[in-house]
Formats: sequence, C-alpha cells, structure tokens
Amino acid sequence: MTDRAAGASPPPAPGRGGSPLAGLRVVDCSEGIAGALASRLLGDLGADVVLVEPRGARRIGAPGRRAAGGDPDAGGLHLALDAGKRSWALDARDPGETERLAALAAAADLLVEDRGRAAMAEAGLGYETLSAANPALVYASHSPFGEEGPYAGRLSSEIVDYAMGGWMYLCGDPGKPPLLVPGRQSELHAGAQLATGALAALWESRRSGRGQHVEVTTFEASISSHLFVISEWTQEGAVHRRVGTTVLPCSDGHLLVTSLNRAVFSLLGEPERASDPAIATPEGWSAAQPEVLARLAVWAQPLVREEIYRRAQEARVTGLTPIAVTGELLESPQHEARDWWLDVGGAAGRLRIPGPPWRMSRSAVGPRVRAPTRGEHTG
Repeated sequence: MTDRAAGASPPPAPGRGGSPLAGLRVVDCSEGIAGALASRLLGDLGADVVLVEPRGARRIGAPGRRAAGGDPDAGGLHLALDAGKRSWALDARDPGETERLAALAAAADLLVEDRGRAAMAEAGLGYETLSAANPALVYASHSPFGEEGPYAGRLSSEIVDYAMGGWMYLCGDPGKPPLLVPGRQSELHAGAQLATGALAALWESRRSGRGQHVEVTTFEASISSHLFVISEWTQEGAVHRRVGTTVLPCSDGHLLVTSLNRAVFSLLGEPERASDPAIATPEGWSAAQPEVLARLAVWAQPLVREEIYRRAQEARVTGLTPIAVTGELLESPQHEARDWWLDVGGAAGRLRIPGPPWRMSRSAVGPRVRAPTRGEHTG
C-alpha cells in the first residue's frame, strides 16, 4: 500500500503467509456489530486489524463482549467477531491518547468507525482531519440511517432495524403479527456491505493515491438484501405476502417443508401418482397439498431427520429439510470435510470459532489467534 511515517504504527502482527490483504493496516474504532464484522472479514483476508477500545467501557455492547458468567472478555460475539485482531485501549477524551489514535490512523490504510460524524470530529478524528494527514486513507463509517435526511441521528435497535428495513414484514404466519428473526441480521448485512465498500475504495486508492469516505447504513443494507421484494412491487405492482412456515415433527426433531415437488410420492410409496393428471396443473397440485402434507407427517413421524433427508435427496425431493440445532452444527460432517470451523489459540487455550465465508486455492484466510482481551496490545 502507501508509505507510512516511521514509528507511527504499532509493531506488525505475525505474518499471514500469502493472505490476499497481507500488509493492509486497519484501525477499527467501531463499537457495534457491523463494524466488528467488517474488520473481521478484512482480517480474515490477512489485514492487520487494530481495534481501538475505550478504557472505561466495552466494545460490542450487550449482548456480545461480556459472557453470561460475568467474564468481560468471553462473550460469544466478541470471541467470534474480534478473532485475529489486536486491541489497543485508548481514551478518546484524553488529548494525549487522541494524538496516539491519530498517529495510528496516519499509518493506516483504512479506518472503520460507527460513532458518528460529530463525535469523531469532536475527538479530532473526523474524516477531513485524518485525510489531511493521510490523503490515501479510506474512512469507512456505519450508522443506522446515515448523516443526512429526516432519520439522521436517530437511534436504532435490532428489532427496529429489522422492522424498518422491510424484513420483518415478510416473516411469520399470514394473519398474525410479523416476527423478528434474531441474531442481529440487519447489522451483519451492513457489516458485509461495509467491508465490500471499503475494499472497493482501497482498490481505487491504489490507482489514484487518494482515499475517500465510505458510508453504509443498516437501513439501506437491509433493503438491498431483499431486492426481490422491492422489484416485485416496483416492476410488477405485486406485494409479497407472508406464506408462513410448515414444520413437521419426526422422531428426533423437526423438518422444514417448503416447496415440495411431485417426487414426494416416491417417499410415500406411490411413485405413479406423480403423473396423475389431477395434480398436473399448479392449481391441482396446490389443492392436493393438505393431503400430501398429512400423509408426509405420518410417514416422517417414526424416522430420524438424517434418514428422511437422505431418502429425500435420493428421490430428488425438494423442500424437505432437517432443522438443525446449534450444537449439531459444530459436529456437521459437511463442515468437518471442508475444515470450516477454526481452532484458534490464545492465553486461555484453544477455542473453536466460525470460519471465513471463503475458501481460496492459494491464499491463507481466517484468523489463527483468538480475540484479544481489552488493551492487550496497547503500545
């Protein structure tokens, strides 16, 4: 990347041998999930990520940093999203420490923040100030709604993000209130978009020598992630409706039933019914669904999910899927075959965390050390 002033940056992290972003320096000043995911993704690709944490507070606030038992550095989100990073504890209210943070930014290729334009400017860390000292700096900001418009400066939450972003309207049963899908999905969408935008700006800065300000909002990222719904309305005048969820019990759990095809009759021992003229049309097939589902429920009840899934795949039946519980994902033979889960080391021993969303034939990706304790690497 660009040349940096001697002595302005922290000592380099251990080499990442062939990682795509090796040599890229990222300063993560964010406090939320979107920024944490963005810098985790860049770190997975080999960037040296220094997360800057306030001395008297915790990043990735509740839930996230603190474990249920009270350990301030053992929360699940922190261990997953901050893996592979280094932690500097600095007090942005202290002028001397603000100068140290500005020096970090002067040596960086990318800064990630979600504190807002006014708060960063007040601390002397606004885009205009930092880019004057480091013209090649890419400055990536996340906020719920952005700095302009009637929603600028509004606070948000997980359920507000999901509701206002349009996803909640689609979830749940028809005729009942819409439902939230948990897990901070809207912020995770925004974090992935933030990383993508930052990478594009970094690529451009290599050609021009000039950085720029990249902004991502949770509101816009949420809408972008369901373009099929927006397009149905804007292009076709159609309103996408909630269709509900069909779940069938079996002997060791539950199955999700979506769009069954006529091959389901092979499972039910009547393959000839697949060619019945009465169900040849969409209307006929729709009318037959209650009977098919009732018979499928009887067939599935004594069987285990894996057996049902295997038989469905062999018969090429679509829309019949076992519902996994969290613990089963850790033991998934598919994940094991692809080495997706990562075992990372640290002072407290080995820890298994989710791997990166990519595999590369030549390049090393994913963290190899666990998330840091607060201020662990402060210089």
